[in-house]
Amino acid sequence: LHHDMGRFELAIENYQRAMALDASAEGGGTNAWLLTNNISAAYKDLGLYPEAEALVRESIPLRSQRFGPDSTTTARARHNLARLLLLQDRYDEAREEAEFALEVRRRELGDDHPDTLGSRFLVLRIEQAVDPTAERLERILALIDRLAEARSENNVGVLAARATYARLLVDQGRLDDADALLEALMQRYRTQLIEGHPMADTLRLDRIRIDLLRGRSEVAETELAAVREPIVRTFPPESVYRDRLRCLEQGR
Repeated sequence: LHHDMGRFELAIENYQRAMALDASAEGGGTNAWLLTNNISAAYKDLGLYPEAEALVRESIPLRSQRFGPDSTTTARARHNLARLLLLQDRYDEAREEAEFALEVRRRELGDDHPDTLGSRFLVLRIEQAVDPTAERLERILALIDRLAEARSENNVGVLAARATYARLLVDQGRLDDADALLEALMQRYRTQLIEGHPMADTLRLDRIRIDLLRGRSEVAETELAAVREPIVRTFPPESVYRDRLRCLEQGR
């Protein structure tokens, strides 16, 4: 609950406490395969990608030993690793992990399972990063729509996927479409999850980027002044979101 509500550091504290209790129990460490992945996800949302990567890499052999290297449980961690590698622009490594996860999920779950759709989206996202095309962008949107039907528009994974799509629209120069989508996503975070959700603040950074691309420097400066405090309060100095804030402040 803390994690979905954007209380990432509190979620990490609770996960770490659970890991300590698990390790001290008889036959300790039986849930380390799960908790390392959960902590990794919270670090990812804090924008601490190297720390998140290290933890998900710990999770993979634990899952493989317990459930098998070709299990859907292991594939989940490898999917998460692929996502982190993509976020760090390590496309070849990301593709290898994402394609492995997709192959397992297709075989074990079928093409229409939400997890399979998520892996198909990730593979397309990697391909789009390497070779962006308008046609692939539309395929990405279609997959996100199918994922939303299978889960919910309020699912945090769906919200993140739509935010990714908005950033891809910016890269294609479709600033009006991207801005409208980001505004809608911010509203959904605030009304369907929690007012003041930190991921809504990260989307404000994307909208500030759009203002700067439009030459609206005064609007961008006002928004930067408003968003700086919540970004600094929530995200540590090493976070990619703090880096984005600094870059936007330097470019205004």
